[in-house]
Amino acid sequence: KAEKKKEAREKERKAKEKSAEVKFTVDAEIDSSQEYTNLALKQQAEQKDTVSTRTASKAVDGNRDGNWSGKSLSSTRSKNGWWKVTLSKVYYISYIDVYNRMDKSQERLKNAQLSLDGTLIGTIPQVSGVQKYTFPVDKDGQVVQIKGVSGQKLQLAEVEVYGRGSESKSGEYVLKVMCDDTSTIYIDGEKKDIPGPNNWGQLATLKIPASTNTIGIQCHNGGGSCGITAEVTDETGQVLLVSDNSWKCSNK
Repeated sequence: KAEKKKEAREKERKAKEKSAEVKFTVDAEIDSSQEYTNLALKQQAEQKDTVSTRTASKAVDGNRDGNWSGKSLSSTRSKNGWWKVTLSKVYYISYIDVYNRMDKSQERLKNAQLSLDGTLIGTIPQVSGVQKYTFPVDKDGQVVQIKGVSGQKLQLAEVEVYGRGSESKSGEYVLKVMCDDTSTIYIDGEKKDIPGPNNWGQLATLKIPASTNTIGIQCHNGGGSCGITAEVTDETGQVLLVSDNSWKCSNK
């Protein structure tokens, strides 16, 4: 009986090891026929502690810049720190992209553990010169966490969680626009009869059909250039599309 129990425990141990095997690829084959949304963009992010202004939110700000000077890296202060993002609700997740720091110290991400709702998805076999690591997931989840194990600070350029965005029950999304001059907004080519933003910092908010394909913003500034930011959210506040703060136009 003792021998059978020992064999059973050994079989269970091997099964657990197999279930935790890493499925990692630098160029993962993802079903390109499916349209997935980056569900982590601008969502609530946390980390164990922080170096200066390198907060956890830097890794979900939409900026993949891997250079420290770009001021878009998250960084823990302690060694073997952790970072996590909590999605607005449970979603189907197809895959996760993790972007590393690139100017130096790439080894800090080596063997970091990626998990979803406490279940190990894979570890990051840090490869010199490679920034993006893609992990197929194919399951529902809400909390994505990365745990450093290299004995150094945990630093991330960006974490993108791709899955199916929420369906709008009302059939509408919310468009928010800021522009540094007067502007006109077009939805699928149709001019919307609303006052656009007039000065930087003034926000124009408009409900648009969930079926919208094209958003146009015309800036009226007498021939110069102007800056525009735009964001589309669903009714729960989940960000579906966001500009990168550098959209420019010249009367276009």
